[in-house]
Parts: sequence; C-alpha cells; structure tokens
Amino acid sequence: MIRLNKIIPTPARLLALFMFIFALPSPCFSSESQSEIQHLLGYIEHSGCTFVRNGSESPATEARAHMEMKYDYAKKKITRAEQFIEYIAAKSSMTGRPYLVRCEGRDHRSKEWLSVELERYRNR
Repeated sequence: MIRLNKIIPTPARLLALFMFIFALPSPCFSSESQSEIQHLLGYIEHSGCTFVRNGSESPATEARAHMEMKYDYAKKKITRAEQFIEYIAAKSSMTGRPYLVRCEGRDHRSKEWLSVELERYRNR
C-alpha cells in the first residue's frame, strides 16, 4: 500500500525545500573580477590588432563587440577573468576553432595573449 504522506509534501516540507533552494550560494561576481574583465575588453578594443575568427579578420573594435555580446549572453556563469578568457575569448563556440590575434605581423592565440595581459594587469 502506498502511503500518501510520503508522496504528497506537507506545507512544512515545501517550506523547508524552498528555504534550502534559496539558501544555495549564487555565483559570486566580485568587483575585482568585473574590473579585470572590463580591462580585458578595453585591452582588446585599443590593441590595434587584427582578430581572426573562423578564418575571417576583423578590427579590434569589432572583436570587442563580438566578445562583449558573447559575455552578455553567458555573464551569469562567468565569475572570474580566467573563465572569461577560456569560455568567451579563446575560441569560437560554434566551431571550436581558436581565435587568433595578429599584432605587428605575428599571430598569437587569443587565450595566451589575454592571459599574459591579465597577469600583467594583476601585477601592476
């Protein structure tokens, strides 16, 4: 025989469940991480470099706009600058191909290029 008190939640059980769910920690968006991500976006925009996404070249201002659009979409899941680099600025989410940055005639993977800048920014 099925016991209904195990199937149908009581108001006290529902209240306890809601309290547990709302007590779970939400992603932590520190102001430091936000300022680091904003710095990286500005660094991209003012770099004067050419960005290569899926074989197509674009100027730095367009690259910033593209990465900002991707970031706005995934912002709730990105809590650290390293995540921004890894999930937003390193590769195409459609093809998986790495983004390249062409500066002064040399190609760099954007992941490494931005990681070096993040480290420089943190050590300033």
